[in-house]
Amino acid sequence: KAPPGGALSPTANNWNILGGPGCTTSGSGSTLTINAVTMTDQGASTTIASDNGYFVTGNFAMTLPAAPTQGEIVRVVADTSSTVTITGNTGQTIRVGNSITAAAGSITNTAQGDVITLCYRAATTNWISIGGVGNWNV
Repeated sequence: KAPPGGALSPTANNWNILGGPGCTTSGSGSTLTINAVTMTDQGASTTIASDNGYFVTGNFAMTLPAAPTQGEIVRVVADTSSTVTITGNTGQTIRVGNSITAAAGSITNTAQGDVITLCYRAATTNWISIGGVGNWNV
């Protein structure tokens, strides 16, 4: 059966496999790796990259991506007893349940082990929590 997007026709015997929102790809030799979200240790404040996750290890500020596209995902794990702050970029809001920040507002964890996964909705420039553990203050 053909995929929903139609049949594929390789060019020069090659197919390009690209990650869409929430998915990244990498290849080496004959190995293709597909990741939903790549997790890295984060030991400093930074601007988050879309479709990435971070084990934050200290009192750091994490700023959401400036130009995300619909459906992109970010994940933050507060692996510290310190406060982790996630801030929306210019014009962006963050929704956790029925609470929402002001534009470029922020959320903070309440305890070590708090986790949040945010998904971007372009129509509202809103990062929406689609899962997590613990509590995040808006």
